[in-house]
Amino acid sequence: MRPRKKRHLTERLERAFAILYTEAETFRAELAARTPEAVHLEIGCGKGGFTVQTAAANPEIIFAALERENNALVTDLECAMAEGLSNLMFISADAKRLPEFFEPHSIQRIYINFCDPWLSNKHADRRLTAPGFLDMYKDLLTDDGSVFFKTDNEELFNYSRKTLSATGFRLTEDFAEWLTDYEKKWIEAGRTIYRVGAYLD
Repeated sequence: MRPRKKRHLTERLERAFAILYTEAETFRAELAARTPEAVHLEIGCGKGGFTVQTAAANPEIIFAALERENNALVTDLECAMAEGLSNLMFISADAKRLPEFFEPHSIQRIYINFCDPWLSNKHADRRLTAPGFLDMYKDLLTDDGSVFFKTDNEELFNYSRKTLSATGFRLTEDFAEWLTDYEKKWIEAGRTIYRVGAYLD
């Protein structure tokens, strides 16, 4: 079920025009003009504020946050505007369109936090860690690039470890990153969070 549309959504999105991109050409031109030291991307940023938090702590890195559901994205946008962050860019688009927005081998790290597990086999190719997506990420990542993945779904986690390994990523458990709001609540409730870092060799 889709969440109820937020009040004044269009007006709220328009107020964030300076950091919200819907056109790939405009985004690529702006990103190139910034000549960043590194680019990190969160796919499916939702409204949790993870990218805002990490961008604030790492001003030397350009953070891009992609979300296809504007009803969720607007909360993150408004938080970023309130913080006045100059190293944060939001993309309103489906993850399948990432090659339109980024040059090959231009992203140092991709974050995937608590994505939809799409547990039905007939929807397996929609999982953000399906082989088709992972091949796309490999084309976009730098030679030393990485994917940081978190989920609360053990089935998706086991599936993702297999697909990451099969696609040529080297897996590690020893990374420490900021927690999403969702993750903090889950941990407080005593639930298990599954994490893996995957690096290109």
